[in-house]
Amino acid sequence: MMIAEPLVVDASVTPASLPEQMSGAPTPPDPQWRGVRLHGPHSQALSREGQVEGCHRLVLQWEGQAEIQWRPDQELEVLHAVRKVGQLSIFPAGVPLWMTTGGVGKVVEVELEPAFFRAESHGLAAAGPLELVTAMNVEDELLSALVRALKREVEAGVPGGRTYGEALGASMAAHLALHYSRPAESGRGSGQGLTAYQLKIVNDYIEAHFTRPISLASLAATVRLSTFHFARLFKQSTGLAPHQHILRRRVEEARRLLASSGTPILEIARRVGFADQSHLALHFRRLFGMTPRAFRHSLTPNARGTGPAPLVQGRPSAASRAPSPVLREAA
Repeated sequence: MMIAEPLVVDASVTPASLPEQMSGAPTPPDPQWRGVRLHGPHSQALSREGQVEGCHRLVLQWEGQAEIQWRPDQELEVLHAVRKVGQLSIFPAGVPLWMTTGGVGKVVEVELEPAFFRAESHGLAAAGPLELVTAMNVEDELLSALVRALKREVEAGVPGGRTYGEALGASMAAHLALHYSRPAESGRGSGQGLTAYQLKIVNDYIEAHFTRPISLASLAATVRLSTFHFARLFKQSTGLAPHQHILRRRVEEARRLLASSGTPILEIARRVGFADQSHLALHFRRLFGMTPRAFRHSLTPNARGTGPAPLVQGRPSAASRAPSPVLREAA
């Protein structure tokens, strides 16, 4: 699987709260395949809040392109992607998803019933039952070819009957199981969070990149998890959502620089990854109970240039009295 476009976190965007609008009925003639349905090509205007219902959904961009805003959890920032011709999106049934799509173009959609997917993927993983993961901007020639073959079969009048169409669906299910799935939640020790090794990998990545934009997808990729499961396990392990941890790490670095140098506050804000001084001030006040300027003035002359000193002016917030959010390792 290859992600064609980086998904960049943007905390300022919120998806519109609109009812679901899906256009397109099964393309006639309806072949009555078991567990497999084809829709389109049709234009897609979608706003979804909540779980993906019913079937696993595979969306192939047929014409034009789609601008996508999405997040796998209501607490996370919105991610942005542009799905181009030939790229696919994969939406598992029953998985929370907040998403809107726009732009011109048409898509072809394939629905796979969960029971059909389980039956066709049975025995493909030694770990037991598999669950499909959400994926965006996938470039997969084989998967695209299977969708196109299913569409040609319908356009030709379904000469292969049920057998050929269901065989194509089975091939899709097997390919999805092998390349876009992981052991089901029941087999992964739910509630245990990330392992100590996974925490170290993620922490090392954040330490190396927190001054630049970090996408949720890139964090999840470091430990080979879907964005949905990574975000949940990360919060179980640290008590913070990924974006909250990154913001806190930036503020802590800004505090260190304020105490150890005379660098202008605006320059410090930009150096640690904030867009401007006001953005830094907002999060600094939330964490430490005062603005960066007030914190710098609170330092004694002898303490400046030697590192952070105890706060002597202003009342620190509860968050500042909490332990530093270093990723704690599992026992």
